[in-house]
Amino acid sequence: MDKKQIIILAVAIITSLIIGISFGISLQKQNKTQVAKTQAVSGLSSKTVSSITVYGKVTDIKNKTLTVNNLGDNLSISMKDNALVYSTSRKQISLDQVKIGDNINVSVGLLSSGQIEGHSIIVLP
Repeated sequence: MDKKQIIILAVAIITSLIIGISFGISLQKQNKTQVAKTQAVSGLSSKTVSSITVYGKVTDIKNKTLTVNNLGDNLSISMKDNALVYSTSRKQISLDQVKIGDNINVSVGLLSSGQIEGHSIIVLP
């Protein structure tokens, strides 16, 4: 082999090593992120977490799923069949009485599947 072929081979090997190491680091970061997400879902779906509160304005209602917006972020929440709904006067109302544009607090739980489930709503003034 002449010097030119050796240099080309060395450059190819070094380039392959750099690409391989970069790919390995990338996969390792993705794995750590996935583990962190799994731990978060596991912790928040624990029976020791009684509820999480979502606040915002109702922007959409489809069946028992409400979409809530706060500061530009949207979140869709599927309500339980037996979800309790209260007006600001602490009077119990039906889910059908919640309207687009209402400001609400929703008590939600995180299922082990990662789905958010609404337990109760307070319609705010």
